[in-house]
Amino acid sequence: MDQIYWYFLDHLSCHPKTIAFDLQKQTRKILEPFVLNGTVEIFCTCQRIEIFSTKTLELKELNDLPFRKIVGYEAIRKRMLKISTGAISQILAESNIFDQVEGFSKYHCQNSMLRTLLREVLLEARFIRKQFQFTSSKGYEDISISLIERNTLGKNLLIIGSGMLARGIYPRLKYTAFKDVFYLTRRNPNSLKKKLGEDGENVTVWKVNSIDTNAFNSKPFSVIIATCNIDIEYENQISSILDFPKCKGIFDLSSKPLFQSKILEKKYYSDMYSGDYLEEVRAINTRLLHKQVEINKHIDEISHEFIL
Repeated sequence: MDQIYWYFLDHLSCHPKTIAFDLQKQTRKILEPFVLNGTVEIFCTCQRIEIFSTKTLELKELNDLPFRKIVGYEAIRKRMLKISTGAISQILAESNIFDQVEGFSKYHCQNSMLRTLLREVLLEARFIRKQFQFTSSKGYEDISISLIERNTLGKNLLIIGSGMLARGIYPRLKYTAFKDVFYLTRRNPNSLKKKLGEDGENVTVWKVNSIDTNAFNSKPFSVIIATCNIDIEYENQISSILDFPKCKGIFDLSSKPLFQSKILEKKYYSDMYSGDYLEEVRAINTRLLHKQVEINKHIDEISHEFIL
């Protein structure tokens, strides 16, 4: 088997805000020629940058960034096992990272060797999570809902986005005080309602250019921004909604929050880098630390690695 290389940078060695705001774009720009010629694959989340390469990357621009390097199939397999089980996630045992790795493997990964490795990893990660009963009581969505509900008076909730993250919020609202839920999307509203399944029957979905502003002028409402796909035009459209007097609070789940400077002082605002959010994460993780140790030990025992 040809030698393979893996470069990584995550929240354990670098602030996630720095990763999301600065280093992801910088890394993609540096490695664009290698991605285009098929020698490099990049997997990113808001917490990490993972780079697969068929050749060692002796690039000054990359070496100037705080990446670590591992070499070989088993080393990469071990790394991805720890990621996919949620054993080194910011929220321990969260399931989103498994879905993200699976999505990358199915829809974005071009290298056949890496696809095979990830398929093996996902099968084993699912087994390990079940074996150790490693599941989190709350995910990103639950924390955002809890904080926005606790800090605002709005009974109406506007969810901005239509992807997996946005769709995952509605089922978690069952035991909250939110009575009316609205979605705002740039895509086909009927498509989103269909993806929401039975939940979609009770949800109002607006396309961004046809939103009924009167719905937000009579009752207080809260907002969860659950999309990262925001360009300048979309940002301006969203900003106008956030400026409504009846908007009492915003939780920004996007990896690059854009709206802090546009939020009036009287509105509650939080994101995944705010102190109240991180305090919630620490409380959740405390209950799982002993299982994290067990899982990392188990993965170490079944793996062999050489870290440079």
